[in-house]
Amino acid sequence: MKKYNSNQPLISLHLPKTGGRSFRIILETWFGQNLYDHYASNNTLPTHHPTDTPFSCIHGHFNSKQAFGALDYYPKNKQYVTLLRDPLKRQISYYRYMHFLKDKGLRDPSLPIFKYNSLDKFLNSCKPTFMKFFPSDMNENNYKDYIQSNFVSILILEKFQESVNHCASSLNKIGPKVPHKNKSGNKKESATPSTIKKFKVRNKFEYELYDYAANMLTP
Repeated sequence: MKKYNSNQPLISLHLPKTGGRSFRIILETWFGQNLYDHYASNNTLPTHHPTDTPFSCIHGHFNSKQAFGALDYYPKNKQYVTLLRDPLKRQISYYRYMHFLKDKGLRDPSLPIFKYNSLDKFLNSCKPTFMKFFPSDMNENNYKDYIQSNFVSILILEKFQESVNHCASSLNKIGPKVPHKNKSGNKKESATPSTIKKFKVRNKFEYELYDYAANMLTP
């Protein structure tokens, strides 16, 4: 993969429900005060951060569909890292987390996700939109070459410690023991086998990308 250049910022692409908050803790141990957040809030776009600070990292929800993608903000700094998770587990985690927040009074009950009163109904309806969190010039046809040319490391949540160690080596850092933040949600409800099968067919490319990245960790 791409050799890390400490004179350019590392752009950390945080996909929702992939352990990004735990990974941020690790990034903070590596980059300290040179770790910058990239998150929209209350209809306010993320801040542009300096790109001339050595040993820096910009971490957050980059979204090319909402005008704050990686290329919208940092088109000249194509040096990426991201953390992936099994696509089915990611969507289940998202469903559970949103319902957890609604039960706590922290989400509007009229949001579209809450019209699905079961996990199966949600999984049978949700569409694969994960690519909006990647640079807009990465696609299904070029993703392998793109990863090799522009990513310093891709971590896998199911192999988190191994991934962190691999990423640390790429950045000339020390891999700490991984933390686990943002645990929540009702874990009793599970998806039926038929729903899982349909989900994997609809999300074929997300699994293809996930498997490709996971296999790169295998010696």
